[in-house]
Amino acid sequence: MKLLKNQLRGFVSLLCFFTIIPVKRFYTLEETSLFSHLLPLLGLLTGGVFALSLFVTRGVFGDLISSVLGVLCLGVLTGAHEVDGFMDFCDGLMCPGDASAKLSAMKDSALGVGGVFGGVVLLLIQVGALSLLSQSLLVKAALSFEILGKLSMVFLARFSRPLSGSSSFPFSNALKGRQGALKLLFASSLSVVLLFFLIGAERALILFFACIIFTYFLSVTSNKLFGGANGDVFGASNELVGTIALLLILVS
Repeated sequence: MKLLKNQLRGFVSLLCFFTIIPVKRFYTLEETSLFSHLLPLLGLLTGGVFALSLFVTRGVFGDLISSVLGVLCLGVLTGAHEVDGFMDFCDGLMCPGDASAKLSAMKDSALGVGGVFGGVVLLLIQVGALSLLSQSLLVKAALSFEILGKLSMVFLARFSRPLSGSSSFPFSNALKGRQGALKLLFASSLSVVLLFFLIGAERALILFFACIIFTYFLSVTSNKLFGGANGDVFGASNELVGTIALLLILVS
């Protein structure tokens, strides 16, 4: 019973950090990072809201407008933190210079051309893919988007080099060592089970391994270009892996 209460408290801390849902208590990053293995469950919740918004609005506004409204709803729920991280990541990616210069570009409050371009392209792909999905796949795809996006952050924390001073530093540290491996195993198993029920065994395995491969590639890239993965890279991972999941479901 004590363990269950502890995990529930950890889930609430994830809600506090990754969404705009108000909670009564403030949780530190160090406290929250200890429960990163529950991120796929958070994805199930945020993905459920995403899916519901798409399902309700499609019958009223049609495919394209409902897709825009669904993406907007998810952005509001999450405070658009992941999209913002992706846009900052694009700024850093396109900035010339060494890792220090790229990190400075990512931290700059002024959004650069790379961030604007990347954000527009990303959102257009997401809206386009959602609008092309059939009604029967729409809810499943929306849930898969968030579950895999959140799982990718767990993998990234395990694979990448921690960047001292960044918001991702406690998460990266929490996923290292034997305890980190067990947390990764739990998050992976939970995600695969959820995906099995949602989209079937074949699609679930394809998406799961695509998540691992792409996240590993992203960690190698961020380690090389930035010296490690900061919070912006984590946000980018969530958005990119989620979008890849949408595209794979669309073509499979």
